[in-house]
Amino acid sequence: MLWYTPNGELALGGNGNVAVAKQCPCGCYDFEGRRIIYVDKYAVGAGNGSSWENAYTNIQAAANAHPNTEIQIKGYGEDDCYPAGISLPECAYLHGADTGSGAVWLDGEDTVYSGITGNSTNKVLAVNLKNCSGYGFYRVGYLDGCTVNDIGKLYFYQCLNIENCVAERINYSAGLKADGFLATADDGVIYNCIANNVWNAYMIRGAISASFANNCGNCGFFFDSGDITATDCIADGCAYFGFIYGVRSGANQTDLINCVAKNGGFGFGRNQYDYGEATFTSCSAFNNQNCGFISNQVAAPNYIDCSEYDNCLSGESSCTPGYPYYICDEV
Repeated sequence: MLWYTPNGELALGGNGNVAVAKQCPCGCYDFEGRRIIYVDKYAVGAGNGSSWENAYTNIQAAANAHPNTEIQIKGYGEDDCYPAGISLPECAYLHGADTGSGAVWLDGEDTVYSGITGNSTNKVLAVNLKNCSGYGFYRVGYLDGCTVNDIGKLYFYQCLNIENCVAERINYSAGLKADGFLATADDGVIYNCIANNVWNAYMIRGAISASFANNCGNCGFFFDSGDITATDCIADGCAYFGFIYGVRSGANQTDLINCVAKNGGFGFGRNQYDYGEATFTSCSAFNNQNCGFISNQVAAPNYIDCSEYDNCLSGESSCTPGYPYYICDEV
């Protein structure tokens, strides 16, 4: 990958060749100071992106012509969308600009498979998506302030760093079993996000904090393999598990700190295969139909200052010792 200076120009080494950097392929990490190209679907000027008056009218055309650049997009609200189906070149940065006419929305109209496809060098800020048959954001490196509605399969798929984002199923005929956030990188981070009415809200490796899963059809927080940390997260009304860990072989240590599982099926637990270990610190489970905390029959969880009450509301055998897989723990 190539190294770029903050103004988007190629950086040359002392020998006159283009410098190469593995750790910082786009120059500066936060993209600040980059040259700006403008997109406005209703612009009628020169179309070269030099100003709002001369903006590109097409996001993909602007990205293709100006990689390694900040592309500001003028928004017109959710009812006046740009077309989805954008493929980002390396180091492209999409920035939704609400200039008073509304937020930036892209609509897949149920025919586009992936709303925005990128790579680990991309950043997207305040750009929203809806109605894609497959994915919302796919493999974008950094996302901040993005909302995705009514996706067929996965709202945020294989993205690395996700902050202040929302995944929501509004149209109940769309994507009944679509998952919200899937971050598969071991060093991925999810912060201050919300998932409403999706199937599995968060399927992650890495770290997640200050995030919410509401009324999910299956699991709220679904922890995969590797080492995982969840802090200050809440699962409310998730039908199966609020938090489930050790889902696949390769699961190591799961640490849950100050997390809450309430008003769902099970509160906290592992699946029946007993992968990995878990430590729960200051976690609570209440008003769940079944167990608040489930024991792990191979590696017993470690509970520190946890609490549970008013669980086993269903009165089923899953809340008594002897149930084949799920035995309630006392914390």
